[in-house]
Amino acid sequence: MILANDLICNAGSYALGPAVCFTPGGFAELAGIARNPNVVSDVGTDFNGIPFRNDPRSRENEFRFSARQSRLSGLFTAKVEPTLQISGYYEIDFLGAATNANSRESNSYNPRIRQIFATVDSLDTGWHVLAGRPGA
Repeated sequence: MILANDLICNAGSYALGPAVCFTPGGFAELAGIARNPNVVSDVGTDFNGIPFRNDPRSRENEFRFSARQSRLSGLFTAKVEPTLQISGYYEIDFLGAATNANSRESNSYNPRIRQIFATVDSLDTGWHVLAGRPGA
């Protein structure tokens, strides 16, 4: 029996009770980076770190793999009342870098927000409110 307050989840979504749906998303990426000169950076290249010709790194090659552009996302949708629905979307990648982040000791890159949004939808009046922020 489906009540008026129940939410019907789409394909690929998971029901978290009668009124909440969760839709996971994202992708995994393994990127290969080959450069000359050696910039000593990852996918997010720091262009002001390109060495001048008198620097020994200007004659070095650089080759590395990185999965830091992989993304994870999730969409939560909840029906608070029969005519009121709220949704939230969150997407992260691993291109954030704290001052102690490095790939030589601990692979300690921290997640950073790509996008985060929330909506409130009044289904009977047609009013929709969207708030959020795009990431980097």
